[in-house]
Amino acid sequence: MSCSAILHLSKKDTSLSYKELLASPRSYKRSSIEVKESKGGVTFTVTAADVTALRASINSVLRDIKVVEGAATAPIPQKRKK
Repeated sequence: MSCSAILHLSKKDTSLSYKELLASPRSYKRSSIEVKESKGGVTFTVTAADVTALRASINSVLRDIKVVEGAATAPIPQKRKK
């Protein structure tokens, strides 16, 4: 049984880039993830052989989104004056 999911993430911050996610091909034994970026946002299409693989791949996508957004909003440490 094949299953799929489409996740669309609207871009609130236009300076945010998902280039790292777009550059890495994602094809696994039981699933694949396709990423497309547009001006309005980013769309992830996840296709899997079964529900368990679909869930694992969706979790992977969500974890990557969290990392990208966390890096974009992380404070830049300032050098301390001696």
